[in-house]
Amino acid sequence: MPRTSLVALALALGALSVLPSEALEAHLVADINPQFFSEGSNPGPFVSLGGRVVFQVRGSGLWTSNGTEEETQRLGPQDLNVISDPVGAGPLAYFVGCREKCGVWRTDGTTQGTFPLVEPEFLSSSRIEAIAPAGSPWTYFAVDKGFLSSVWRTNGTPQGTRLLLDRTSRARELTYFQGRLYFFADESGVAGLLYSSGNQPGSTVRVGTSSEGRGLVAMGGRLYYFSQASTSEFWTSNGSSAGTRRLATIGEPNSPIVVAANRAFLFDREGDALRLWVSDGTATGSKVLRSFESDGEILALGPRVAFSAAESTTGRELWTSDGTALGTRRVRDICPGPCSGVVRLGLSAKGRIWFQGST
Repeated sequence: MPRTSLVALALALGALSVLPSEALEAHLVADINPQFFSEGSNPGPFVSLGGRVVFQVRGSGLWTSNGTEEETQRLGPQDLNVISDPVGAGPLAYFVGCREKCGVWRTDGTTQGTFPLVEPEFLSSSRIEAIAPAGSPWTYFAVDKGFLSSVWRTNGTPQGTRLLLDRTSRARELTYFQGRLYFFADESGVAGLLYSSGNQPGSTVRVGTSSEGRGLVAMGGRLYYFSQASTSEFWTSNGSSAGTRRLATIGEPNSPIVVAANRAFLFDREGDALRLWVSDGTATGSKVLRSFESDGEILALGPRVAFSAAESTTGRELWTSDGTALGTRRVRDICPGPCSGVVRLGLSAKGRIWFQGST
């Protein structure tokens, strides 16, 4: 029977390292709902804020913990009802909370640092998305109100919180690029239009002509995304309408867009083939590098990407690419033959790829 283990790949060294899992001891931090035969407190999701976490508790508002029972406590007023999952952005977490009114709240993990930013009566809103771009004094968030959304910017204070765009539909995939906020939203029955906004009300404009956009990423001085209107297409933008263009018509997208060394990589599915694409931001430089049978997980690793893929004679194994055909190769047949050596890719950190493997 194949053995499953945690392995790390150091591509820079060209070696595979099998590292033992560090033993961890599990223990109860706090019994939030100690009632006998209770349904539990259902804590989560957890947002890390420095040395603490904040999380929602069913029927008991927002909580924080540093991992000890003494420092596991409820945040904010006792009558605060949290109706969205908290989301982390920079040193703060944001959520939709209700007392007499519902609005967007912020917390730094302390009772004093938990208070409302805006209370525009978001009713039963249950989704909030937030980003805190590096180098920007602003955090941006989008919050739903029924079928509509509003987009805001804040410095973490009620006085510094401003509405950028109101009554748009499903604002999502907030992305900061060259000093402006980019996102997808729906308008007049057309889904996934690309918009850009500055830091002041009235500065929001539509970018380009694509629709049904998703998968927005910013890297290497460009934006990349998919458009899935009548066909699946790969698009790029320099942030302006004139600089927004289609790179290629592709099959069904099968992975996120990953950028390494100013090249964008993605997998699509065309018939029975899983294809690895690369693009330098031009139509002529957008091409299929290689076809595989299955899989398609992909992670950036410095100037290269690492990915898992299966061919006809091998199972799911670990591959790497520098964006050229010659530089696209299998790293190692971890489980020789038709069995799969890669169970699941994990993350890229400190020049290594961590993944679960089987030998």
